[in-house]
Amino acid sequence: PFLKKEQIGIHADVIELPNANIFLLDSGKKGILGEVQLDWLAHQLDERKNKPALIFGHFNPSPNRGVRPIRGMRDGEALLKVLARRKHARAYIHGHTHEWQNSKYEEHLHIIGQPAVSYYFGKGHAHGWIDMKLAERSADLKLRCIDPNHPQDSDRLRIDLKG
Repeated sequence: PFLKKEQIGIHADVIELPNANIFLLDSGKKGILGEVQLDWLAHQLDERKNKPALIFGHFNPSPNRGVRPIRGMRDGEALLKVLARRKHARAYIHGHTHEWQNSKYEEHLHIIGQPAVSYYFGKGHAHGWIDMKLAERSADLKLRCIDPNHPQDSDRLRIDLKG
């Protein structure tokens, strides 16, 4: 199914699930959300305080600290401020860096980088995908590597949705 629809001139949407809301952002080809989309996100988050929010976008919000440094979104700090002000925003999950990473911004917000499935930037990096089991109290992520002998295969991360 087509999950993203055009709104406000960009492709962004909210998927309302029983245990959490999923927000899909359009960071464009240059890693810019823009003021209109940031305002839209803030408004959508404020209208949906009743459930935890998991936010997905392509670009990393801050510079990547990995083996191939990649600058973050031009307005990544503005995005993080929008999310930090809303305690029900539990994670920002992104691609672009092609590296499995997890850090926190403030106390409640996970910043999660996804690995590449095929093209990877650093020798020895995990490439694969993340399975996510969304339950009432948590989102449980498990890294699944293409190479099941990779040392990071089956790494797990739990995001507390009720914290």
